[in-house]
Amino acid sequence: MFSRPRFSTTSADLLETDYLVRRSRQRQARIAISAFLLASAAAVIACSANSLMIYQDTNDFEKYYLPPVWPSNFDDRSTRAMLGAGTVVAIGSLAVLGSVLMPSPRSHVNLQNTLVSVTGMAGLIASLFSVAYGFVLNASQAETMMTWSCKWGDLLRGAKPNFQRVCTESRFSLYVMIAVAVLELAMAMMGALGFLTEKKMVAVRSTAEKRKSVSDEGVENSAC
Repeated sequence: MFSRPRFSTTSADLLETDYLVRRSRQRQARIAISAFLLASAAAVIACSANSLMIYQDTNDFEKYYLPPVWPSNFDDRSTRAMLGAGTVVAIGSLAVLGSVLMPSPRSHVNLQNTLVSVTGMAGLIASLFSVAYGFVLNASQAETMMTWSCKWGDLLRGAKPNFQRVCTESRFSLYVMIAVAVLELAMAMMGALGFLTEKKMVAVRSTAEKRKSVSDEGVENSAC
Protein backbone atom coordinates (compact mmCIF):
# COMPACT_ATOMS: atom_id res chain seq x y z
CA MET A 1 0.00 0.00 0.00
CA PHE A 2 1.23 3.42 -0.89
CA SER A 3 1.12 5.99 1.84
CA ARG A 4 -0.66 9.25 1.14
CA PRO A 5 1.59 12.26 0.77
CA ARG A 6 1.46 14.60 3.70
CA PHE A 7 1.47 18.33 3.23
CA SER A 8 2.49 20.57 6.10
CA THR A 9 0.95 24.01 6.40
CA THR A 10 3.29 26.46 8.03
CA SER A 11 2.44 29.78 9.61
CA ALA A 12 4.07 31.51 6.64
CA ASP A 13 1.68 29.74 4.28
CA LEU A 14 -1.30 30.84 6.34
CA LEU A 15 -0.03 34.42 6.40
CA GLU A 16 0.51 34.28 2.62
CA THR A 17 -3.09 33.15 2.15
CA ASP A 18 -4.35 35.87 4.46
CA TYR A 19 -2.26 38.39 2.55
CA LEU A 20 -3.83 37.39 -0.77
CA VAL A 21 -7.32 37.64 0.73
CA ARG A 22 -6.53 41.11 2.10
CA ARG A 23 -5.20 42.28 -1.26
CA SER A 24 -8.32 41.03 -3.02
CA ARG A 25 -10.59 42.83 -0.57
CA GLN A 26 -8.57 46.03 -0.83
CA ARG A 27 -8.78 45.85 -4.61
CA GLN A 28 -12.54 45.42 -4.54
CA ALA A 29 -12.93 48.28 -2.07
CA ARG A 30 -10.76 50.58 -4.19
CA ILE A 31 -12.80 49.81 -7.30
CA ALA A 32 -16.10 50.44 -5.51
CA ILE A 33 -14.99 53.70 -3.87
CA SER A 34 -13.31 55.00 -7.03
CA ALA A 35 -16.41 54.27 -9.11
CA PHE A 36 -18.62 56.10 -6.61
CA LEU A 37 -16.18 59.02 -6.48
CA LEU A 38 -16.10 59.22 -10.27
CA ALA A 39 -19.90 59.27 -10.49
CA SER A 40 -20.14 61.89 -7.72
CA ALA A 41 -17.47 64.07 -9.32
CA ALA A 42 -19.21 63.86 -12.70
CA ALA A 43 -22.48 64.96 -11.09
CA VAL A 44 -20.80 67.90 -9.33
CA ILE A 45 -19.06 68.96 -12.55
CA ALA A 46 -22.33 68.79 -14.50
CA CYS A 47 -24.29 70.77 -11.90
CA SER A 48 -21.60 73.43 -11.40
CA ALA A 49 -21.00 73.85 -15.13
CA ASN A 50 -24.74 74.15 -15.80
CA SER A 51 -25.15 76.79 -13.08
CA LEU A 52 -22.24 78.81 -14.50
CA MET A 53 -23.70 78.54 -18.01
CA ILE A 54 -27.07 79.81 -16.77
CA TYR A 55 -25.33 82.71 -15.06
CA GLN A 56 -23.33 83.62 -18.15
CA ASP A 57 -26.40 83.41 -20.39
CA THR A 58 -28.47 85.69 -18.15
CA ASN A 59 -25.82 88.07 -16.87
CA ASP A 60 -26.07 90.50 -19.79
CA PHE A 61 -29.78 91.32 -19.78
CA GLU A 62 -28.82 95.01 -19.58
CA LYS A 63 -27.79 94.84 -23.23
CA TYR A 64 -31.44 94.22 -24.10
CA TYR A 65 -32.65 97.01 -21.80
CA LEU A 66 -33.95 94.48 -19.29
CA PRO A 67 -33.50 94.69 -15.52
CA PRO A 68 -30.55 92.66 -14.21
CA VAL A 69 -31.35 89.36 -12.53
CA TRP A 70 -28.01 89.07 -10.75
CA PRO A 71 -26.79 91.50 -8.09
CA SER A 72 -23.72 93.69 -8.44
CA ASN A 73 -22.02 91.95 -5.49
CA PHE A 74 -22.46 88.50 -7.02
CA ASP A 75 -19.51 86.10 -6.50
CA ASP A 76 -19.30 82.86 -8.49
CA ARG A 77 -15.94 81.69 -7.11
CA SER A 78 -17.49 79.07 -4.85
CA THR A 79 -19.16 77.42 -7.86
CA ARG A 80 -15.89 77.53 -9.77
CA ALA A 81 -14.17 75.96 -6.76
CA MET A 82 -16.72 73.13 -6.84
CA LEU A 83 -16.07 72.67 -10.54
CA GLY A 84 -12.31 72.52 -9.98
CA ALA A 85 -12.59 70.11 -7.04
CA GLY A 86 -14.87 67.83 -9.04
CA THR A 87 -12.31 67.78 -11.84
CA VAL A 88 -9.51 66.84 -9.43
CA VAL A 89 -11.59 64.04 -7.92
CA ALA A 90 -12.62 62.72 -11.34
CA ILE A 91 -9.05 62.60 -12.65
CA GLY A 92 -7.82 60.87 -9.50
CA SER A 93 -10.63 58.30 -9.61
CA LEU A 94 -9.93 57.52 -13.26
CA ALA A 95 -6.23 57.07 -12.48
CA VAL A 96 -6.96 54.65 -9.64
CA LEU A 97 -9.48 52.66 -11.68
CA GLY A 98 -7.05 52.46 -14.57
CA SER A 99 -4.21 51.20 -12.39
CA VAL A 100 -6.40 48.60 -10.70
CA LEU A 101 -8.42 47.31 -13.66
CA MET A 102 -5.85 47.36 -16.46
CA PRO A 103 -4.00 44.05 -16.74
CA SER A 104 -0.24 44.11 -16.28
CA PRO A 105 2.39 41.35 -16.59
CA ARG A 106 4.01 42.66 -13.42
CA SER A 107 2.65 43.44 -10.01
CA HIS A 108 2.88 47.15 -9.24
CA VAL A 109 1.56 46.99 -5.69
CA ASN A 110 3.70 49.79 -4.27
CA LEU A 111 2.95 52.00 -7.28
CA GLN A 112 -0.78 51.43 -6.81
CA ASN A 113 -0.55 52.16 -3.09
CA THR A 114 1.32 55.38 -3.85
CA LEU A 115 -1.25 56.39 -6.47
CA VAL A 116 -4.16 55.65 -4.13
CA SER A 117 -2.55 57.66 -1.31
CA VAL A 118 -1.64 60.64 -3.50
CA THR A 119 -4.99 60.86 -5.31
CA GLY A 120 -6.84 60.36 -2.03
CA MET A 121 -5.00 63.23 -0.36
CA ALA A 122 -5.36 65.47 -3.43
CA GLY A 123 -9.08 64.79 -3.62
CA LEU A 124 -9.46 65.31 0.13
CA ILE A 125 -7.70 68.68 0.03
CA ALA A 126 -9.63 69.83 -3.06
CA SER A 127 -13.02 68.78 -1.69
CA LEU A 128 -12.41 70.26 1.77
CA PHE A 129 -11.23 73.53 0.23
CA SER A 130 -14.28 73.82 -2.03
CA VAL A 131 -16.68 73.07 0.84
CA ALA A 132 -14.97 75.44 3.28
CA TYR A 133 -14.67 78.15 0.62
CA GLY A 134 -18.34 77.78 -0.20
CA PHE A 135 -19.39 78.13 3.44
CA VAL A 136 -17.17 81.20 3.88
CA LEU A 137 -18.57 82.96 0.81
CA ASN A 138 -22.13 82.01 1.69
CA ALA A 139 -21.66 83.60 5.11
CA SER A 140 -20.12 86.78 3.66
CA GLN A 141 -21.89 89.88 2.41
CA ALA A 142 -21.48 88.79 -1.20
CA GLU A 143 -24.22 86.88 -2.98
CA THR A 144 -23.19 83.44 -4.23
CA MET A 145 -24.84 81.09 -6.66
CA MET A 146 -26.52 79.29 -3.77
CA THR A 147 -27.61 82.23 -1.63
CA TRP A 148 -29.04 84.29 -4.50
CA SER A 149 -30.77 81.48 -6.37
CA CYS A 150 -32.26 79.96 -3.21
CA LYS A 151 -33.46 83.41 -2.15
CA TRP A 152 -35.47 83.90 -5.35
CA GLY A 153 -36.13 80.29 -6.37
CA ASP A 154 -39.64 80.07 -4.91
CA LEU A 155 -40.70 83.53 -6.11
CA LEU A 156 -39.52 83.11 -9.71
CA ARG A 157 -40.31 79.44 -10.12
CA GLY A 158 -39.96 78.31 -13.74
CA ALA A 159 -38.93 81.73 -15.03
CA LYS A 160 -35.57 82.33 -16.65
CA PRO A 161 -32.87 81.96 -15.30
CA ASN A 162 -34.66 79.18 -13.35
CA PHE A 163 -33.29 80.04 -9.91
CA GLN A 164 -35.00 77.04 -8.35
CA ARG A 165 -32.94 74.64 -10.48
CA VAL A 166 -29.74 76.55 -9.80
CA CYS A 167 -30.46 76.45 -6.07
CA THR A 168 -31.06 72.68 -6.17
CA GLU A 169 -27.87 72.07 -8.15
CA SER A 170 -25.79 74.27 -5.84
CA ARG A 171 -27.02 72.53 -2.71
CA PHE A 172 -26.57 69.12 -4.32
CA SER A 173 -22.96 69.92 -5.25
CA LEU A 174 -22.15 71.10 -1.74
CA TYR A 175 -23.62 68.06 0.02
CA VAL A 176 -22.12 65.60 -2.44
CA MET A 177 -18.70 67.20 -2.04
CA ILE A 178 -18.92 66.68 1.73
CA ALA A 179 -19.51 62.97 1.14
CA VAL A 180 -16.65 62.96 -1.38
CA ALA A 181 -14.29 64.37 1.26
CA VAL A 182 -15.14 61.49 3.60
CA LEU A 183 -14.57 58.91 0.86
CA GLU A 184 -11.30 60.52 -0.22
CA LEU A 185 -10.10 60.27 3.38
CA ALA A 186 -11.02 56.58 3.33
CA MET A 187 -9.14 56.18 0.04
CA ALA A 188 -5.99 57.79 1.45
CA MET A 189 -6.20 55.53 4.51
CA MET A 190 -6.56 52.51 2.23
CA GLY A 191 -3.31 53.50 0.52
CA ALA A 192 -1.56 53.65 3.88
CA LEU A 193 -3.10 50.30 4.83
CA GLY A 194 -1.78 48.85 1.60
CA PHE A 195 1.76 49.95 2.47
CA LEU A 196 1.46 48.41 5.94
CA THR A 197 0.18 45.14 4.47
CA GLU A 198 3.08 44.96 2.02
CA LYS A 199 5.63 45.82 4.71
CA LYS A 200 4.30 43.08 6.97
CA MET A 201 4.33 40.54 4.15
CA VAL A 202 7.90 41.41 3.15
CA ALA A 203 9.01 40.76 6.74
CA VAL A 204 7.14 37.42 6.81
CA ARG A 205 8.69 36.30 3.53
CA SER A 206 12.16 37.34 4.66
CA THR A 207 11.79 35.35 7.88
CA ALA A 208 10.50 32.32 5.96
CA GLU A 209 13.46 32.48 3.56
CA LYS A 210 15.92 32.62 6.46
CA ARG A 211 14.30 29.62 8.17
CA LYS A 212 14.31 27.67 4.91
CA SER A 213 17.99 28.48 4.37
CA VAL A 214 18.88 27.32 7.89
CA SER A 215 16.80 24.15 7.42
CA ASP A 216 18.52 23.35 4.13
CA GLU A 217 21.94 23.83 5.67
CA GLY A 218 20.99 21.48 8.49
CA VAL A 219 19.87 18.80 6.05
CA GLU A 220 23.11 19.09 4.08
CA ASN A 221 25.20 18.85 7.24
CA SER A 222 23.33 15.76 8.43
CA ALA A 223 23.74 14.16 5.00
CA CYS A 224 27.49 14.66 5.21
